[in-house]
Amino acid sequence: MSTRDTLADATVRIAASTPRSYSAGPGARYELWLQGCTRSCPGCFNPHMQDSAGGREVAIEPLAREIAAAPGIEGLSLSGGEPFEQAAAAAALVAMVRALNPQLTILAYSGFTYEELGTSGDCGRLSLLHQLDYLIDGPYVADLNLPQHEQWRGSSNQRFLCLSERARARRLLLAPQVTARVGQGRVEISGFPSDDLMQQVRQTLMRLGFEVSDEQ
Repeated sequence: MSTRDTLADATVRIAASTPRSYSAGPGARYELWLQGCTRSCPGCFNPHMQDSAGGREVAIEPLAREIAAAPGIEGLSLSGGEPFEQAAAAAALVAMVRALNPQLTILAYSGFTYEELGTSGDCGRLSLLHQLDYLIDGPYVADLNLPQHEQWRGSSNQRFLCLSERARARRLLLAPQVTARVGQGRVEISGFPSDDLMQQVRQTLMRLGFEVSDEQ
């Protein structure tokens, strides 16, 4: 059976996606949140993405085509959830995206460290790791929380690692941003917004007559 035949039937469980985000790595990126994480870091930004039965299953091949064809993006960023808990599916997705659009860079967030992933002995995790240009690694630690202007990390123990030659050759001049998406009565914010920014968003929505809750 060919790789194409295998991928045609493969699926990945996702929580959400943003076709154009500036808050998940350098440049404009397609941000994909994978569903499921067993690490349960205190203060997690996305606790609703921890349940491995949540989200929805999508076929890898059409998703890869959508990502590869997204206009004006520099790369794909995998977030979550924990991408390396669906490593085999994520690796297959990345491989197809790369085949369709070799210019895109691949970034992943992980609560595991680079060393833990590299010595795991798990074929899926190693395959995904070896395809990455960038890795932001390590668990989120609320006591080490960083301000929004820090480069794409949530806490100071996390590292922004350049894993490929083309990643190391790039000068990362773009400051991380916060991306907001409005639709279907909801405002979804990605990135690492400061408490002050979130308070301003809440106040603005209330002035406009929206009912505001703290639901993640």
